[in-house]
Amino acid sequence: MRLHGGDGVVRVELVNVQAGSPLHGLRKRIVLDNTSPALLVAYDLPPSAPGISVQSCLSPDYYALLRHGAAGLQRPGGRTWRGASNHGTEVWMALADDEDTAWSAPAGPDPGHGMLVQLRAEARLFHLLIGVGDIDDETAVQAMQTGRNRLAALTARDVNARDLTAHDETPDDETPDDATRRNARVRHPVGDRG
Repeated sequence: MRLHGGDGVVRVELVNVQAGSPLHGLRKRIVLDNTSPALLVAYDLPPSAPGISVQSCLSPDYYALLRHGAAGLQRPGGRTWRGASNHGTEVWMALADDEDTAWSAPAGPDPGHGMLVQLRAEARLFHLLIGVGDIDDETAVQAMQTGRNRLAALTARDVNARDLTAHDETPDDETPDDATRRNARVRHPVGDRG
């Protein structure tokens, strides 16, 4: 797990390292930005996984649900989002409208403290948003694009910082031949051959 913070953003990167797991190598990057009511989750599946189903339980006002039951729960949704609301509190998940993902039926019944939402992704790289508050299809599409742009910018900044750090590690007494050998070992991101 890697945790990054700063600039009003918290990012976590999780990698499945369980030996023998069919999802060994799966990477999830989670971004929470102080300007958004949603967190972005980017899934990057390993080559061995042709697709994946992701199921979540949405529990608006968990404390009230535990104390008073699920009688007030409603299941709002649109083309790109699914949600759960409970007496004015709404939580939701949204999918990108340009990725190979679709809503699917949950594997079992809803628990007493929330509503299950499930998606199926056939893409190796896909994104979902998990948020609170009012949502509609247009807002979901805009929030998804904003989140993906933010993640791409942060990822590019990290790659550039690593590349600069690798190039800046030059000893004061390095000869030109030493520099050539050292730079041959520096790994450049795809598409950037410096």
